[in-house]
Amino acid sequence: GALALILEGISRKTLYSNLFALGSSVASMVALMAAYYLPTSLDSTISNKMAALNDVWLYIHTNVIIASYALIALAAVIACLFLANRWISTWRNGRFPKARLLAIPIVAIAFNYACYRLLMHFVNPIGQALDRESYLLVATTVGCTLVVLLFELMEVKNRAQAGVVKAEKSAAGGAVSLIRLGARLGETSTKSPTYSQVLDGATMVLMELSLILLWAGLVMGAIWADHSWGRPWGWDPKEVFALNTLFILVILFHVRLKVRDKGFWTAVLAVFGFEVMLFNWIVINFIVTGLHSYA
Repeated sequence: GALALILEGISRKTLYSNLFALGSSVASMVALMAAYYLPTSLDSTISNKMAALNDVWLYIHTNVIIASYALIALAAVIACLFLANRWISTWRNGRFPKARLLAIPIVAIAFNYACYRLLMHFVNPIGQALDRESYLLVATTVGCTLVVLLFELMEVKNRAQAGVVKAEKSAAGGAVSLIRLGARLGETSTKSPTYSQVLDGATMVLMELSLILLWAGLVMGAIWADHSWGRPWGWDPKEVFALNTLFILVILFHVRLKVRDKGFWTAVLAVFGFEVMLFNWIVINFIVTGLHSYA
């Protein structure tokens, strides 16, 4: 919320105005719902602080990492708006089979719900237990829907070449456009930016900032680990998946340099990076044991 307010203050006279506040509202609502419905509880007993936690670098490291994760969540919300706008424009275009177009959000919802049921089964084996038949059904749903989603992603290039969807020119600047406050964000030489270009530019602002913060957080975590455990890196599960999240962001920027439909693939990878971040935040914390099990 605080980061969104800062970004809103910077972008109040730009086309990005109100987008960061909207993303923060949705991300905060999802975070509060997750905290309420997650079948776990914090230990309320008071005990002495572990020696590994008594380090100033820990406070810096955790706050920077959490800030980067918050920006990734905000970017995922705006990226979903971009994908929804692309879906609506494709529907109105009329060149794509309506039945297949309807199947895409249904499959995406089924995939996420099946992943949620599978995750809760492992987080809370007693309260959210699945019998053998239900477990096989959920696992099969995850696999089948994932195959369908991957197939649709591979078809994006063919649909663009056939003229089914229009790959718009991406917004210019990203975070640089916030520095040049006098420029109209994403404006081309011929016309003002479209709604998709504004969403794409806002996503890139958040992705660039989150990449910087996540990289800085990992470096600070290595300094803390060196102070506390005598080594900067130990391939602990939480370290690995934080690094995996950073790799997704790096891949996003490299893909954006190569592909023609930059806005679409930026949105897809922003959502995927958010999913990887959630896996690190939930699964690694509550299921996988390691040196970060107290985090």
